[in-house]
Amino acid sequence: MTIGIFLATFNMLNFQIESAQTLFDRVNAKLASAKSISGVMIEKTNFGKTSTRYEFAVLKPNYYKIKSKQNEKYYDGMNVYWYNKVENEYSISNVIKQTNKRIPIKLPGFESFTGQSLDYLVVRSVKDTIFNGRSCKAISLDYKGIVQPPRFNTFFVDPKTLMPLGWELRQEDMWEITIYENLRLNPPLKPSDFIWKVPSSARLKNVNAQIKIGDKAPDFTLKGPNGETVSLNKTLTKSKAVLINFWYYG
Repeated sequence: MTIGIFLATFNMLNFQIESAQTLFDRVNAKLASAKSISGVMIEKTNFGKTSTRYEFAVLKPNYYKIKSKQNEKYYDGMNVYWYNKVENEYSISNVIKQTNKRIPIKLPGFESFTGQSLDYLVVRSVKDTIFNGRSCKAISLDYKGIVQPPRFNTFFVDPKTLMPLGWELRQEDMWEITIYENLRLNPPLKPSDFIWKVPSSARLKNVNAQIKIGDKAPDFTLKGPNGETVSLNKTLTKSKAVLINFWYYG
């Protein structure tokens, strides 16, 4: 009797893993075959307690635009345009034509569309849940190999439309949630939709200016982990030396 229960449990577990993998593969096959996408992405994180809303559109092979209240970024297939609305500054970067068919835009859950590899992920399980007020499937994903500290990923999918609803990343005491809204697959986009026009009052940012050893460090202001404002100049008035460590979580 014990052996029978064990075998039944083992078979059910295998079926769940296969079902999760099958759903994951079906979603990614649909996204990989798409030519264009558009929608809204909302990023929330407890690091700095931020919530940012982006409108985005992407057209294969390498056109995209993404806009928030503070910034805009366009890629017209040749150049990348950054526009800081707050500072009213913009910059232009020349990009070598890509041959690997990878679109350099961060859209968690759309890796198969943007051409990024999924080989680093392992599908673990799937369950019914509620995400952003909608019934959906939650696919649990792990990284291959040993990742320290551990990172836990959950991919939220509409099982009827096979469209991503969001993504959740948790690592130790930090989390990041991505929510998608108003998604459209294969909207009628064309390359001319990704041409960025410089606002008449905007000024070009000097991105080529180099700071030499011994030069005074330019002041900047950023948000700290707890949401506080940190200024280099204010910090220097309290200390003889300041160690700056720039890092990225995500």
